[in-house]
Amino acid sequence: MPDKLRLRGQAVEWNTRVRYLGVHIDRSLRMTPQINHVIQTSRAACAKLRPILASRLPIRTNVAIYKCYVRSRLTYAARLGMPFAQDCSASFSRPSKT
Repeated sequence: MPDKLRLRGQAVEWNTRVRYLGVHIDRSLRMTPQINHVIQTSRAACAKLRPILASRLPIRTNVAIYKCYVRSRLTYAARLGMPFAQDCSASFSRPSKT
């Protein structure tokens, strides 16, 4: 780790990951911790909703519940990872030069 960082005379502790506005970011500014967290919380939300979604509610109600409770977790801060995702997808779609 680098030397102790001081801000206004107080030592600042170094971390390999931070959470800012609910978004998990690692030291290389990748969204991997955020993606893993979103997957984990979305799976937990689906597991909690499984009895409700399996009931005899109308399909429109089930979709509305899913959109409010699960999709909101999946899409929060999703735009932050878009530049990285676009770079990755562009590199995969380029034809190889042989």
